Amino acid sequence: MQNHLKESVHLNKCKLPLSFVKNNGQEDQRAHFTTNFKGRRFFFSSDRITSVELEPIEEEVPE
Repeated sequence: MQNHLKESVHLNKCKLPLSFVKNNGQEDQRAHFTTNFKGRRFFFSSDRITSVELEPIEEEVPE
């Protein structure tokens, strides 16, 4: 039972954004915090949450 509970809690944690980044000037001044989750970026301001879909960048990495 203990292992099952630990696994269940771990799986649920993985489904949630685990960290928020305080905006210290790296984003638009209206955003107080940001986070990325499942290919989207969320911006948290005092009166709204904005979600932006992220597009993968296909860029060759030099060897």
